[in-house]
Amino acid sequence: MLAPQGIVWGEETAYVIFLLAISKDDYEEAMAIYDLFVTFMRERAMTRLRDSSDFASFKSVALDCLSRL
Repeated sequence: MLAPQGIVWGEETAYVIFLLAISKDDYEEAMAIYDLFVTFMRERAMTRLRDSSDFASFKSVALDCLSRL
């Protein structure tokens, strides 16, 4: 979820929120999604993700981050 105005989260403000539900059977496959989240943080991509206007631009940022691995 993208929250351009932000949502108070403790003492910080969240702008990009990821929700993930996985079963025990899918745990290993879901680790790739976790790696993507870590890449977003490492690449400091949250501002770019927050400013995405649609899924295509969000996907473009994600692919750009992954291309640097």
